[in-house]
This record gives sequence, C-alpha cells and structure tokens, in this order.
Amino acid sequence: MEGLKEEISRTRSEIETTEPLLQVMFKDRSVNLGRLIEMNRKLKELAAYLTGLEFQSKRENSVGQMTAGDVQGSRSSTVIVRRYSTPPQHL
Repeated sequence: MEGLKEEISRTRSEIETTEPLLQVMFKDRSVNLGRLIEMNRKLKELAAYLTGLEFQSKRENSVGQMTAGDVQGSRSSTVIVRRYSTPPQHL
C-alpha cells in the first residue's frame, strides 16, 4: 500500500511539472508541433494512469469493509486495474 501511495505522489508530481512546461512550449512557435502532440499524449497517459492508481488505492482501502460475496463478485475488475496499471514511459 505504501508503494502505491508513493507511485500516486510521484505521478501527480510529474503531471504538475509537465503541465506548465507544455503550456510554455505551446506558446513558443519554434517548438516542433510533433513534439507538442507527443508531450500532450504522454500527459494524458499519465492522467489516465493516475486515475487507475487512485481507483486501485480506493479499492484496496475498501476491501476490508467488504463481505466475502462482495469480494468474489469484484475480482475481475481488480485484475483489470492491476493489469493496466503499469507506468507509461516517462517524458
């Protein structure tokens, strides 16, 4: 669980530093359009990754409060979140 919190914090930090950089690059006409598009794509990827991490964190926090039937019915969604929660390539 600590590792998950650290990953959430690291991902948030990366988004917070990338967004202003992207804005500066957008205003600079000398920046290649392809580079802007790629950086924006990676930013969207990080945001989606963060959403998945936050979902997984909430899911793990609520597991202790679930009944056995609830856990059995929700296993497939947990597997999907974990399968797709690999970090995207960093900028």
